[in-house]
Amino acid sequence: TPTNFASGLHVPTARAGLFDDKVRLLVPTVVGAAAPDHPEEPALLVRELLWHELAHVLVHQLSQGRAPRWVHEGIALVAEDRIWPLNREILQVPLKRDELPTIPQLEEASVQASHPLDPDGLLFDMACWAHMKFLLERAGWAGLRQCLVELAQGASAATALERVAQLSEDAWDRHWRRWLRGLIEAPAS
Repeated sequence: TPTNFASGLHVPTARAGLFDDKVRLLVPTVVGAAAPDHPEEPALLVRELLWHELAHVLVHQLSQGRAPRWVHEGIALVAEDRIWPLNREILQVPLKRDELPTIPQLEEASVQASHPLDPDGLLFDMACWAHMKFLLERAGWAGLRQCLVELAQGASAATALERVAQLSEDAWDRHWRRWLRGLIEAPAS
């Protein structure tokens, strides 16, 4: 059951999958139960979930297990977003208030189980997605892969991003926020 999955694996109840050196999926999801955000397409939910969890496997392999949780989650959400678009509106208010996490804040949040201001981890997840989506837009899939290789060679996430994107941490933050504003404020096509 979802409750057993969440409590047995110590994950938030909203999660339907987990990568902990194994891909673990919630059985009702895999057998086709509809989800609230995908009521008409349970097969899409399964595909989205599989892409997400398999992305964790690839991140783990390419980084030799050195990618921080925020990079893992960001890349997995980029993969998931290709199947079913994520709700970018979640980022709108924090972006306007200039409250989106910076890379050092994501690094810090990666070692915490949860944050009192973001108990379900939704803002954390979406910020991770936005950072990795920006890297993908800036450097392509090859750049994303190179970032993971840099991590495998012992670089910190900030250093790997700086090398691949050719932006200092401050410049990354400015460019990333400008790009994200354009993405969120752009009319839906």
